[in-house]
Amino acid sequence: MSAFWLKWMALASMLIDHIGAVFFGDFTVRAFGADWEILRIVGRLAFPILAFQIAQGAAHTSNWKKYALRLLVFGLVSELPYDLALHGGVDWTNQNVYFTLLLGLLAIEADMKWTARDWKAGRFKGIVFAALLMLLAFIIGSDYGGFGVLMIYWFYLAGSDSLMMAGGIAAINFVLGRIQAFGVLALIPISLYNRKLGYHRPWLQYTCYLFYPVHLAVLAAVRAVAG
Repeated sequence: MSAFWLKWMALASMLIDHIGAVFFGDFTVRAFGADWEILRIVGRLAFPILAFQIAQGAAHTSNWKKYALRLLVFGLVSELPYDLALHGGVDWTNQNVYFTLLLGLLAIEADMKWTARDWKAGRFKGIVFAALLMLLAFIIGSDYGGFGVLMIYWFYLAGSDSLMMAGGIAAINFVLGRIQAFGVLALIPISLYNRKLGYHRPWLQYTCYLFYPVHLAVLAAVRAVAG
């Protein structure tokens, strides 16, 4: 499975999740003695896949500063649609997922820079810096918080060690909560990743970036019209 298909799987999962969050929060199925929000469960696949792709992108980007700037710009553009769609109004205590992805990217890039000079000392500094970025994510209330940053950083640390990757990602998803535990299922398509980009064009790249604020704006508008 190429990066192209992984990305679209994440976006489809995200769309289903947000439709569930905005319009069908009370749509549940009773099973195993509990009520399960089916649409939100499907949506749990999105973030682990995005976190994995940030780790991959950090390792292969030719200009990480431009990469970080794109995440920052789209994070700022997405904030109002995010608030309106998912919180019903401006909410300064919660920030959208682009900020989490940005902090994860910064953690990886710093680690790579420091370990290239001195692996042992660099890794120590990288872990400390990642922990500080996790704390920052909790403080600003970015989506998935510090555990989201940790998931991105863990994908990077695990590298090609599938056992380390699976164990850490499963643990993080379970810590994030009952429904997010289903995020461990994202390891299935991730395990099928063939390390190829697949179809890739600049216009498509920016379409994927825009998908997040645009679909949230549409959901917010529909929510406002429907009352």
